Amino acid sequence: MKRKKEILIIIIILFITLILILIPVFSELNDKESDVVKTNSKTNAITLKIEGEINYISPSINDGLVTNSFEITVPYGISFGELSSKINVYYTRYSIIPSNYTKRYYENETITIESSYRAPQNTISKDGVDDKGSVSSGLININTASAEELKTLYGIGDARALAIINYRNTKLIETYDELKKIIGVSDEVIEIIREKTIL
Repeated sequence: MKRKKEILIIIIILFITLILILIPVFSELNDKESDVVKTNSKTNAITLKIEGEINYISPSINDGLVTNSFEITVPYGISFGELSSKINVYYTRYSIIPSNYTKRYYENETITIESSYRAPQNTISKDGVDDKGSVSSGLININTASAEELKTLYGIGDARALAIINYRNTKLIETYDELKKIIGVSDEVIEIIREKTIL
């Protein structure tokens, strides 16, 4: 009986010793994991591409062309609400802002801002004649329109209106291809603008 007690005591001592050895090891592993999480959440950055219904003036050497997409570097784990406060200056009056403000971003991603614009039923040709054969008197002259008039056109906000006015101060805009390069929009947007304008 005495021998059994001695063996039991030895086993207990060995068990306690093993626990005392393992506790610092596990503690160190947890500390390292915690450090990784802190590093990811505080120092890492991700790149988000914003595209769609936006007006963005490129800071590049290309004379500050207006584009409808750009990239922004933001902190790891940023919410859409925080992001929106950084990019809302680029929204247009047609921008549909995503309602999920609590969504967070942890990797590089593309965010598309949708448009609420709907093309009119009647189309107007380059000569100002609508699809019923009547002559339209409501076309906007790109080369003489005010900034406010330009902003009534689809896809043109403050930035693009200013780009048009600054450009035509040096020379008249002669083609819609030229206009496309000035304001940095797609062929589809130019076709919509063409329906409501003359040069």
